Amino acid sequence: MNRIQTTSSPLVQTGAFLRSLPIALLCATLGACATLGDGVPPVAGAVTSRVDTATSAGAPTVGAQEATSSTSDAVAIEAAAPGGGGARSNRSKAGRPADRERDARVEALWRDPEFQRRFQQSYVPLTEVEPSLTTDERERLQDVVALVLKGEEGLPDARRRLERMITPASSPMLHFWLGNIALQQDDTTQAETSYRAAVQGFPRFLRAWRALAFLQSRTGDFDGARASFAQVLQLGPADADTYGLMGIALSRTGDHVAAESAFRMASLFAPDTFDWKVGLADSLGQQRRYADAIAQFDALLLQRPDQFQLWLGQADAYLKSGNFEKAAENLEFVDELGGSTTQTLALLGEIYSQEQLYDLAAQAYVRAIDIDPKGGVEVAVAAARGLAERNANEAAAAIVEHVRSLGSDPLEGAVGLDVLQLRATIARNEGRRSDEREHLEELTRLDPLDGWALIRLGESFEAEGEIERARSRFDQARGMDGFEAAGDLALGRMLVRQGELEDGLAALERSQRAEPRDDVATFVEQVRRAARTAK
Repeated sequence: MNRIQTTSSPLVQTGAFLRSLPIALLCATLGACATLGDGVPPVAGAVTSRVDTATSAGAPTVGAQEATSSTSDAVAIEAAAPGGGGARSNRSKAGRPADRERDARVEALWRDPEFQRRFQQSYVPLTEVEPSLTTDERERLQDVVALVLKGEEGLPDARRRLERMITPASSPMLHFWLGNIALQQDDTTQAETSYRAAVQGFPRFLRAWRALAFLQSRTGDFDGARASFAQVLQLGPADADTYGLMGIALSRTGDHVAAESAFRMASLFAPDTFDWKVGLADSLGQQRRYADAIAQFDALLLQRPDQFQLWLGQADAYLKSGNFEKAAENLEFVDELGGSTTQTLALLGEIYSQEQLYDLAAQAYVRAIDIDPKGGVEVAVAAARGLAERNANEAAAAIVEHVRSLGSDPLEGAVGLDVLQLRATIARNEGRRSDEREHLEELTRLDPLDGWALIRLGESFEAEGEIERARSRFDQARGMDGFEAAGDLALGRMLVRQGELEDGLAALERSQRAEPRDDVATFVEQVRRAARTAK
């Protein structure tokens, strides 16, 4: 009886690994190509076929009539596969599941040629974990394989024929094939349904469990993936990719101790695979084992010092361990490597602010603006407000002036009002009362309901001895939603300073009833005693 063996040729990089896989898978289960070892077949051009004799390891046979495959058959396989010489058709996206958060590490792995090569080499049938096929099923599937070899244009007909073949009594292998065809058509929903049917019909179906686990990892169903990977480990030996992807699934579901074990096993099987070592470092950090995580990142950075993601990962560990200086150093390296974002520069600025390195903080926020003028401006203006509150006026002013230098667009709407508030605050901190009043009056002109500006303007008038004008602004502020307590508090303090204890006490009590504060309560009691004494 004839069977088909495989010989390996160099993998063809298609850029669409998943879409090219099921062709070899379908051949594999018929004995026409290689059998699936990891639930996913090799890329187009990775398999050539020839006829040999004698069946081994329980591989299903195609039939004695199978003719010797010629070199042109191998070419046809490559040309028909996605990424080969055949024309590509638009794929339907209707079969995709609801959006889940995917993991970039999984996406990168699926595109890795070395990952594909490992799949190709592991396609060895295990009869104790493989469902059988009837002779009739094998014969009818030859037509399905012929359609699949035509490329994408043959997939719809191949799928329809396979769907018509499946009955409640069919071999679970048919569901497995249907899942592979659906996967090649980007119908991940049907692919998962078919893989589940395969493992329900034959619970020891190792390849189907592995295919399901890998698919769930790809679609972001990490809870499902960790359960499917557990089945894979129970049924047979696992390789580095299985352990590595399982580590990602465990990490994404919060089981970082188990993820560490999985990444260690993956690194043991594939010591040269960098991603699993990165996963190990991340799992250590997630367990708050920061010293171990930092050491692991040190080892990784010796190998790839140009990968800014590694500097970021180590910066996070430094930050959480309280080593702010080293965290800032790493973030500066990230910036030098061109990996900075608004968020990383904002974090760098916050670290410098906490360390009272205000000039460096301002420089970081300015760089954040340059990277993203819209998002960076909002972050930087908020940071400048914090700097001004710390009386770091030069740093705050540097940010404000950089924002203003961008032109009118960034100053539209709320951001423009925030910048005016900042300019007023900086002027007040520096004792420039006339500049402060100018900015505040501009604020109240642009937004008459700005209670903050009205209170500040009232305080400015009081400082200049214009008590009635100050009282008018406080009264305006206390009549606005959200500023009742603040307006009464400002009014009460002014009246007390002016010696009007009774009226001042009444305003302070109104403020305290609206928004109770311990410091205000103490002040109210002091004013109350002073008022009684004055009587």
